[in-house]
Amino acid sequence: MSSVYKAMRRETVALSMVTDACNPSGKIVAVLWCLWHRRNEKLWNGVEKPINICLQFAIQHVHDWKIAHWRNLTSSNQSFRNYSLWTKPPIDHMKCNVDTAIFHETRLFEAITLLSEINWTSDMQFDNIIFEIDCKPVADSINSRRFQNTEVGDILRSCPAKLSNFQSC
Repeated sequence: MSSVYKAMRRETVALSMVTDACNPSGKIVAVLWCLWHRRNEKLWNGVEKPINICLQFAIQHVHDWKIAHWRNLTSSNQSFRNYSLWTKPPIDHMKCNVDTAIFHETRLFEAITLLSEINWTSDMQFDNIIFEIDCKPVADSINSRRFQNTEVGDILRSCPAKLSNFQSC
């Protein structure tokens, strides 16, 4: 079996465990996520929600995801898009993957995280870095050098100059 197939198989098994609300491990993951989310709401927003509402929300979220995922799988006219798989960087290169999809304001957190990683790798004097980001609007903004007059745009405006300091991006 190829390593790509094995990786895809592991991901499929993990997803099925997480999304199967009837599966004990799926319930455990949903409960852990619920507790983590509840803690963050209290810590960052000062909002303390009753645990039963949080648990119900977590299970409902998993259920909704399963229904949406099932519809996508059973759709007869579904065409596969160019899904990209992680690839090993070339020899003497490092890859920095940025993904903050758990936050509501994905663009803002992707921009902050990307800038932090650029600064950190620069401070560490790393060279030959490949930065990967999965937030298309952020990537498009950097590649086109078109920045909105927003907090995200202000953060991203400094990225191209900093990225040019690396040999490979």
